[in-house]
Amino acid sequence: MRKSIRATYLVTAALITWVALSLHFALTLERSLAHGGAVLGAVALYFSFFTILTNLLAALVLTGAAIGWREASRPGIAAAITVYLCIVGGVYLVLLRNPYGPYDLQFAADATLHYATPVLFGFYWLVFVRKGSLAWRAPFVWLLYPVAYLGFSLLRGAMTGFYLYPFLNVAALGYPRVLVNSLVLMAIFLGLGFGAVAIDRMPALGRPEAR
Repeated sequence: MRKSIRATYLVTAALITWVALSLHFALTLERSLAHGGAVLGAVALYFSFFTILTNLLAALVLTGAAIGWREASRPGIAAAITVYLCIVGGVYLVLLRNPYGPYDLQFAADATLHYATPVLFGFYWLVFVRKGSLAWRAPFVWLLYPVAYLGFSLLRGAMTGFYLYPFLNVAALGYPRVLVNSLVLMAIFLGLGFGAVAIDRMPALGRPEAR
């Protein structure tokens, strides 16, 4: 019974995420072409956002877990993506969202990728992934992904003059301010990571095995 519920949940969560990713891609392509852009440029822009890359990771893991790929159910992978998605949702809620609409297809895609997927994936990690195996050093390993993305984002902005996120806009804020913003974000990543490890090691969720 539990396996059936897990399988149904995984398929549903994966489908919701894939649909939102596809919708967002279609809207990005449509908007780019409407402004005289090229298809390749639209594709490159789409895959440049932390939100898209992280939701893509989530969709792949959910799909992999649904079809029985054991690597997709590794506790460290699921916990790390949960942390990344917390940042995706939190940053969007505090800094990026437009509370005044319009409430269109773009809003639906954004809301799904920034709110629904983080909740769905977080529930998957909390309920269906084995607990008790995460080490306290794990968050430092998980930090490699956002640090690598930060480097990519800043390099891309320096080369194109277009920064993907306003809090990383060196042209508008300067390097000192962007450095502070980056350090704050990395500290939040680490804090959430340690929180995930603490949850993982709670006796009620599972007996710690590998430290």
